[in-house]
Amino acid sequence: MAEADKERLRALLETADPVLLFARIRAAQEELGKRVDRRGLNAKIEEPLVIDLKSFAANLKTAWKDGETRPTHRRPYRRTKPWPKRPSMYEPFEARIKEWLKEDQPSRQPPCCNG
Repeated sequence: MAEADKERLRALLETADPVLLFARIRAAQEELGKRVDRRGLNAKIEEPLVIDLKSFAANLKTAWKDGETRPTHRRPYRRTKPWPKRPSMYEPFEARIKEWLKEDQPSRQPPCCNG
């Protein structure tokens, strides 16, 4: 990396404000969510949000309690259709087992009922 680029990055790092950057990221995510919701024929352009840094910073103390509410963090897709079932291992032997049970039926009565 060129030395001039390194110096430019060092100067940028000295003036960077992580809270302001975080607020701008949240505002951009909110704007992106709004654009996704109104895309298509009914889309209308709105002015970008003005960031009030003091209220944003004050809100950070309790924002985690409400959970993630931004439109860009919606629930992931979950499959609702059932997975295809594999063939039963019991099926090839089902007829034979039922025959055995029919043959064994009379002896399966409880002793109180044998009369």
